[in-house]
Amino acid sequence: SLSSTELIDDGINNVLCKVGEYTCADRAYVFEINEDYTTTNTYEWCNEGIIPQKEFLQQYPYEKVEGYKDLFRDNSVFYCRDIHSLTPAQSRLFESQGICSTLQCALYDDKEFCGFIGFDECTGLRMWNKEEIGILSLVAQMLTTFLSKKREADRNRQILVQLNTILDMQDAYIYAIRQDTYELLYMNQKLLRLDPSA
Repeated sequence: SLSSTELIDDGINNVLCKVGEYTCADRAYVFEINEDYTTTNTYEWCNEGIIPQKEFLQQYPYEKVEGYKDLFRDNSVFYCRDIHSLTPAQSRLFESQGICSTLQCALYDDKEFCGFIGFDECTGLRMWNKEEIGILSLVAQMLTTFLSKKREADRNRQILVQLNTILDMQDAYIYAIRQDTYELLYMNQKLLRLDPSA
């Protein structure tokens, strides 16, 4: 299930695996744009005998490859039967990953380009059909929702850690209780040292 943030990673990997197997792709993956505008290969599934690329594509400055974002302008789908038809820089990027043909679909968060999902063919040229393009577009729309939910959960966790750090640094006894039952919900480190059994 992709509805629980704890299960999102497993769910996305399972979706990539199932869709990759169904379309007989060699590799399926998700790239997400980071706050520093680099991209990170966050999820990857590879068919048997295909070398994973995920570890080499962390915080990759996709802007180094001029015009890459523009490849998604037609209905947010970038389809390339032969990578040698691209610019030299784009071709080199795909060649370095052993890609012959690719099909990628942009991910958007509030109309903001936030990454892409893709399928690669590494054993020869491939003509992607309408059904495969439709499946990719549908999966991209679905994953956008869950990746957005995961990013929000990650941001909330970061805020919680920062708030706890601030409250623990205060020279005061700080706690929070439930108004109706007086159940202790939170206490900072200073109060915890005063009464560890609380």
